[in-house]
Amino acid sequence: MIQFSHEKEKEILLHYANLLSNSDVISLVDKGLVKDRDQVASIARFYWEMVDKSVEEDELGTGAYDNMEKWLERIYTSLHIYFNNIGLEEAWESEIP
Repeated sequence: MIQFSHEKEKEILLHYANLLSNSDVISLVDKGLVKDRDQVASIARFYWEMVDKSVEEDELGTGAYDNMEKWLERIYTSLHIYFNNIGLEEAWESEIP
């Protein structure tokens, strides 16, 4: 089961998952588990979409959260550790731009 260091990581993930319509991320946060490498790849692609969206929001001054760089780093670390621990790090890493 995925372990987040801070509840705010889950809050931010859910905010962007709803904004970007990603049901795999919503499921990960709700259940704490992923079912296969396709779901990991979907979450990895979402992560980079979330980064792009947060940069866009920062430029427009419309972001919902402060210190997004810090939160993005924490979220990345939590996801990376989890996928590594369950043996699906290749699916995660294959989506890194």
